[in-house]
Amino acid sequence: MQLTIFLDRRIPEERLELLRYAWALIARSLRMSARITDGPTGERADRGETCIIFYGLEEETTKGEYHLFVPYEELTWPFQVKYLEGIPVLFGRREPLFLAYGRRLGFDAVSAVFSLISCEEERAACRTDELGRHVIGDSLFARLKLYDRPLANTYIEVLRRKIEEVSPARHVPEKAPFAIALSHDVDTLSRYSVTAFRNNLVSALHSREFASRTKLAAYAGVSLAAAAFKYVLRPRDARFLDEFCTLESTYGARSTFFLLPPRVHSASRLDEPHSYSEKVVYGKRWHEFAHAIRMVKDSGWEIGLHAGIGSFCDPLLLDRQRKALETIVGGRIWSVRHHLLQFNANDTWEAQERVRIEYDSTYGFNDHVGFRSCFCHPYKPFSLTKKREINVWEIPLVIQDKALFRMGGSYEEMLDTCLRALKEVQKWGGVAALLWHSDAVRVRRYPRLFDLYRSLLEWASQQSAFIGSIADAGDWWKAQMPEVRITHGAGSDAMSPRRVSAGWRA
Repeated sequence: MQLTIFLDRRIPEERLELLRYAWALIARSLRMSARITDGPTGERADRGETCIIFYGLEEETTKGEYHLFVPYEELTWPFQVKYLEGIPVLFGRREPLFLAYGRRLGFDAVSAVFSLISCEEERAACRTDELGRHVIGDSLFARLKLYDRPLANTYIEVLRRKIEEVSPARHVPEKAPFAIALSHDVDTLSRYSVTAFRNNLVSALHSREFASRTKLAAYAGVSLAAAAFKYVLRPRDARFLDEFCTLESTYGARSTFFLLPPRVHSASRLDEPHSYSEKVVYGKRWHEFAHAIRMVKDSGWEIGLHAGIGSFCDPLLLDRQRKALETIVGGRIWSVRHHLLQFNANDTWEAQERVRIEYDSTYGFNDHVGFRSCFCHPYKPFSLTKKREINVWEIPLVIQDKALFRMGGSYEEMLDTCLRALKEVQKWGGVAALLWHSDAVRVRRYPRLFDLYRSLLEWASQQSAFIGSIADAGDWWKAQMPEVRITHGAGSDAMSPRRVSAGWRA
């Protein structure tokens, strides 16, 4: 089905560009081609396969010139929330009375979607922690548990149903496929290496648990003895590579391993940089870690940058780290996830764009399973300062193992939590990134986390989901997107995604 969307010329000019962006994002999510232009309509509403939508301040067009009216409201923080038919609806000054009636929506779904995608509450109302990350635990969305489901997709679904109801063309929606993007943050290479011992000791020095010098000395002595003993009897291994690659291969899948940059490019004690010249056991043979990683990459797995602390708002540092890792792996780095999920909506995406990162999968939770952007489709963020789309694709991070571990609960409860989130993604035909850290294979430290990962892969396979790396899932999404064309002023701008083949990456 073709959509033609007319924007009311009375909408303030400073809002038009972001609303064009929001309509284009909605059309992609609906998997409908669209033309977005300035109103009034001037076209008849009986144009075959085209559904004409008028988006504006009030209904002033002649009856019969459009199929659907969507009201405009300048929705900015602070929002108000009203539940209509069980759906929490965001609004500003104009309280909605209904979701949809006749040929009109009862609320501004477009501005609501934009407010969610652009992290407006996070930017305006949430304080930042010592790492510059927004603290969202005390936010309105957290209190109302709006992160538990992709609310933006719910608004888009309300719009889709009304389009199908009023459109002249009979549109039978197919069940949309969905995708699972697999990823692993490699925070520590070996539990028993000198680097790991040093990092554990530094963490202990800053921990309240070891405020007593006696306790700290005892901890350091026992840790050093254990590390030395294990170092002699057990070689430094990269068995997480074997474990994850073997499991994923059984499902015909590949994943992304996010690696920290070399030590020389680290800017913080919180980073745990790898020694890429260190000898490790991989595939039952000794290799330099850099060589083992290149072997994994050559087998089809993606190597991404686990960007160090401080790089989230420093494009120069981020670029140095990317280039250093590219030199080691011998190929282009396309995807990034910032260490400790250090992210700030005001800075991070624009820093990534400057260094030609194509995919980010940082925007998620450290202590919760859910949808931080209230959206489960990959999307390009919008720059509020430059008033344009940012050329970086965000792959929503929905589930990570350490969040499950911090939330607690039995294996069955963790599995139920994960499946509830993934079924939301399946419902909307979206993409969910899974993060399982490299040390999840340590059964004693994280009992059954690796079994949980296996169970999620088995479920996704049974549901015929696309399963791949971060870049694979992003390419899969872009390849099925329809064309969206924006026309305003004297020219037009086509917003159709670049199509790529599965094997184009270096």
